[in-house]
Amino acid sequence: MPFLIQFLLFYTFTVSTFASDNVIKLITGKAYNKKNKLIYTEKHIETYSKNGALLSLNTKYYDLDEKLFAELNSDFTNYDYLPDHKYEDSRMKRTDGTRSVKGKKQIVAFAKANENSKLKEKTFDATDDLISGQGFYAYFYKNFDNLKNIKKALYIKFLIPMQQAKYSFYIEKHSSNENSLVFRIKFSNWFIRMLAPYIQLTYDIKTKKLLEFKGPSNVPGEDGEIQNVTIKYD
Repeated sequence: MPFLIQFLLFYTFTVSTFASDNVIKLITGKAYNKKNKLIYTEKHIETYSKNGALLSLNTKYYDLDEKLFAELNSDFTNYDYLPDHKYEDSRMKRTDGTRSVKGKKQIVAFAKANENSKLKEKTFDATDDLISGQGFYAYFYKNFDNLKNIKKALYIKFLIPMQQAKYSFYIEKHSSNENSLVFRIKFSNWFIRMLAPYIQLTYDIKTKKLLEFKGPSNVPGEDGEIQNVTIKYD
C-alpha cells in the first residue's frame, strides 16, 4: 500500500505460508524513476486471516547497496482502510503515520519531516470514506470485484499525515483486456495534480494481483521531496 498507499512495486515473487490460521505473503519488487533507473527495492510481508482479511503489512525499503533505509508498518485491527501505521526513514530522520484514538472513532495523524523539524499532530474523524497509508492497497484488495465493474468515477478521501490534511480523489477504470485491468486515480486538488497528474494501477484481472504502480511514491527522494516512480511486480 501507498503517502498513499503504500500501495508496491517491481521484481516480485510471492510465497504463502500458513501458521496460526494466518496466511503470510512475501512480495518483492523494484521501483524505477522516470529515466527507468532502479532507485530502490521494497520487500513486503502481508498477513491475512484465514478468511482473507488483511491484518497487517510490513514493508522494508533498500537502496542500491541493499542497505535498509526505511520501514513502514501498518496494523488493520481497528479500521479496514485507516490502519495504525508508521513510516520511518533513516536518511533524513523522517517519520509520519496515524494512530487510532481509543474509545473514539477518530485517528491522530502525526508527522516529522526531518531531525530539525517539530513533531506535528492533528485529529481527524475516522469516516467510512477516508483512506490513509497502505489502506489504499487494502481498499483495492477488498473491493476489486466491485471496482472492476464501475461505470463512473468513484470519489474517496485520502489523508496525508505529512500534510496534516485530507484530499478528495476519484477512481476510474482506464482500460482493460482479457489479462489486465488498469485504474487511474486523480486528485481533485489542483496543486497535487501538478506534482502527480494521476496514479495508475495495473492488476491481473484473474488473480487480482497488482502488477504495476505508476505515480508518486510514499518514499521521498533523498532531498525529502516527492518522487514519481514506476513499480513493477512479477
